[in-house]
Amino acid sequence: MLASVCLALLLILGVGLLLYAGSGRAAAQTNRPNIVIITSDDQDVDSLPVMRHMLSYPRGSWVNFSNAFSGNSVCTPSRATLLTGQYSHTNGVLGNNWGAEFNDYNALPVWLHDAGYRTAVIGKYLHEHMENPPGWDQFAIIEGSVDTHTAMGVDFINQDDGPFFLWLAYRQPHVPASPPDRYLNTEVYVAPDRPNFNEADVSDKSAHIRSRPLIGAAHIAEMRAERIRSQRSLLAIDDGIKTIIDTLYAAGDLDNTLIIFQADNGFQWGAHRDYNKLCPYEECSRVALFIRYPGNSGNRTETHYVSDVDLASTILDYVDVAPGLPQDGDSLIPLIANPSAPWSDAVLIERPPGRVGYYAIRVPNWTYIEYHTGEKELYDMVADPYQLENKAGRPAYAAIQNQLKDELAALKEGDDPPPGTATPTPTPTATATATPSPTPTPTATPPVGAAFETIYISSSGTVTIGATTYADEDILAYDADTAAWSQLFDGSDIGLGPVDLDAFQWRENGTLLLSLDAPLTLAGAGAVDDSDVLLFTPTSLGPTTAGSFALYIDGSDVGLTTAAEDIDAIALPGNGDLLLSVGGNASVNGLTARDEDLLRLSPSQTGETTLGSWTLYFDGSDVGLSRSIEDVTGVYVDQATGRLYLTTLGNFDVPGLSGRRGDVFTCDPTALGATTQCTFGSAPVWRSSEAAGSYIPIDGLDVD
Repeated sequence: MLASVCLALLLILGVGLLLYAGSGRAAAQTNRPNIVIITSDDQDVDSLPVMRHMLSYPRGSWVNFSNAFSGNSVCTPSRATLLTGQYSHTNGVLGNNWGAEFNDYNALPVWLHDAGYRTAVIGKYLHEHMENPPGWDQFAIIEGSVDTHTAMGVDFINQDDGPFFLWLAYRQPHVPASPPDRYLNTEVYVAPDRPNFNEADVSDKSAHIRSRPLIGAAHIAEMRAERIRSQRSLLAIDDGIKTIIDTLYAAGDLDNTLIIFQADNGFQWGAHRDYNKLCPYEECSRVALFIRYPGNSGNRTETHYVSDVDLASTILDYVDVAPGLPQDGDSLIPLIANPSAPWSDAVLIERPPGRVGYYAIRVPNWTYIEYHTGEKELYDMVADPYQLENKAGRPAYAAIQNQLKDELAALKEGDDPPPGTATPTPTPTATATATPSPTPTPTATPPVGAAFETIYISSSGTVTIGATTYADEDILAYDADTAAWSQLFDGSDIGLGPVDLDAFQWRENGTLLLSLDAPLTLAGAGAVDDSDVLLFTPTSLGPTTAGSFALYIDGSDVGLTTAAEDIDAIALPGNGDLLLSVGGNASVNGLTARDEDLLRLSPSQTGETTLGSWTLYFDGSDVGLSRSIEDVTGVYVDQATGRLYLTTLGNFDVPGLSGRRGDVFTCDPTALGATTQCTFGSAPVWRSSEAAGSYIPIDGLDVD
């Protein structure tokens, strides 16, 4: 009897110990950080300026890897590399239809699932994949739209059951791109053709390129139309990124989640006579890569050379899970945490054996390619960034070619490249500026009543926030949730230093409309004055801003001809129209307006010969804005609700509300036009004095 009791007690104790151990394992799993990967499909790096949300580094702590590469620049192999941390020649997935060769039983989703992660892939996986691969709790490989995939990602995040791994693998902007209805007709930024577009002389290239004919006019027209659709579909992906980040924030998971945005590979829009992917050149292999690392201070651009082969190691290092396969890549976590950390700037690029197969190495200043046919190409990426002149076989370049040959051989064997030797000094030439990171300036006190996520402002004078000073030609961004400031636009970089940027508005396609307070001559726009509206198309934003100007509205063509008709506020009500306020009294097309009013311009033609008609949109005196200091100097209109966000030259006093210069307040119109009526908010939605420590004389306003 005693023996039976003892045995029972031992069994109970054993079960209790097992339950205790199990509960401890579950607790450890619950505390693990989350992982979100967002992948675009066939996105070239030149397309990035259209992604205004991504380039504004939503909620901070981003690292932009400006020299990131796809090791095998086509969908299935690049995704297999992401899921294994191995080069294509290591994991066996050499081509786009080789998905059946992928070992789903030993890959990232299995490693994470075994560590207690809830896992999902939504959108696109591998071609020829197995029907229900292991490791995935949700395997939603469907042809849905970007918005559909985003909504499914939101649902997965909101299940909130332990740590999770979400791979949101969009099927856009893959040809044929399918933008959502809201962007079907959006005027969108498209990058200019690269100098290697439809390359005239390919006599120094490999035989398969020499055999390509020039691209014909009909094919070019088809390609250009597709590129516009591609850019429009990226607007939806940009929305999706913002939605996912906002969802993580609302769920309280943002600062416990590593977020990676990457393109699986690039794309050639006519470069080297090709309209495709899977090539050793920059257009195919160089890709977008942004990583949000919770707790990272500010945002920055990382220029070290990295590859998609590094991402699996990065994820596993972050969550402290061991890989089930030897890793060809290295964790980026040390580089994210310390920009001075040791790093090998050598990237392997490959394509499976065949007539056009190759191995290539990309290092700072050089690209070296060995085709399986025995042909070789060598490019000086400083003097020749568009890879137009092959230097392989030239005696003057023998030393660097031999060095890169040895480094490439080492990479193929999985070794670090040998130490570099002396190389010819490349001829310097102008190169494109990498997209920079806005430098954040923290502030201690969030403003009251913020009804938005981000507010963008310009000021009529120099302002200092924290330890950073900004000029009147700059645009600043204020994150209402984190109370952090950043510089989104540096006007001095693009020639605006002599003037004040006194009105602006971002467009959905990532371009910027702006007006200046004084005459200026700008490349691309010519001589402009304070009655004109300029169109700026950015190639980079932040403390190093670059891009091109064009004249969008010639004010004198539509009746703005006097000194008092300086445009000092711009808004976009929809349908391609503009809302404009001026610094004094205006008289156009028989209409008169004062500095507290908003005129609506409906242009039928923009550019150097501007045509359009005017109507009175908002009569400020009807709603109490009648004093000279109540000049409207900034305005934003919410197109969905019609709500107006306003700021004025000085203190304002309207029915039920008063405020100071530098405040932003709202008006919900019940009638517009010659008899304007509106309901004002009960308090300003934002006060610059609270957000910056002292008031800012705002003369440009936008809201997101």
